[in-house]
Amino acid sequence: PTIVVGTPGRLIDHIRRGNLELRNVKIAALDEADRMFDMGFFEDIEFLLNQLSKKPQITLWSATFDERTMQLSARFIPDYVEVNMSRDEIGNIDITQYYMLMSHHEKMENLMMVVDYFKVDRAIVFCRTKYTVDRLQSFLKRERIPAEAISGNYSQARRQSVLDGFREGRFELLIATEVAARGLDIDDVPYIINYDIPDDPHMYFHRIGRTARAGKLGTAITFVLPDQELELERVMAITTSPITKWSPPPAFLF
Repeated sequence: PTIVVGTPGRLIDHIRRGNLELRNVKIAALDEADRMFDMGFFEDIEFLLNQLSKKPQITLWSATFDERTMQLSARFIPDYVEVNMSRDEIGNIDITQYYMLMSHHEKMENLMMVVDYFKVDRAIVFCRTKYTVDRLQSFLKRERIPAEAISGNYSQARRQSVLDGFREGRFELLIATEVAARGLDIDDVPYIINYDIPDDPHMYFHRIGRTARAGKLGTAITFVLPDQELELERVMAITTSPITKWSPPPAFLF
């Protein structure tokens, strides 16, 4: 074959079975490189790259590259060149950005308030964990707010069904972990709600880049706990766009 696509484990399995040989491969591309390293695939990747021709072209693709990922990448590509294809998201003036300070027990109530105040009829809500995704979806269903979820707990068929439903407007809120939401290409999403602020500041911009596409405007709202203000400061340090503290007008609370 001209092109071979596969997970590290599956490719290694084919090599050991004698079904695949990589010594004539000239180009290798590692997609979601940061997640591969985080998930413990480093040794598998090293094994695969050692099967290639002596001087292959190696490319690593990812939405984010933290310091650890860069260090590991340098072992495979000592003289690498970094190409940033999404730097414009960091200073996207078409996205109005807000943050809200709150305690943990106020988050669900504040999500309801944000949806009501902004009249949100279509949004992606990002959470850090699969547990939070499932818990939040259950809460919203009890409140009769149309919402569905995608996370690593769902099969690919289930995730695709949910995404198709969101694209077709069958429900208002798509709740997702950032891993499950990677690669999403959904037009006309006016709101991004960071129910959990991400650990990596660059992931913040990857998340909010799902709105304000094709010349449209968007709004991003991030929930911040008192002990997460440092994460917010890290985001603010690398953007040229304002992220404004927001709270509802007093009249709205009564």
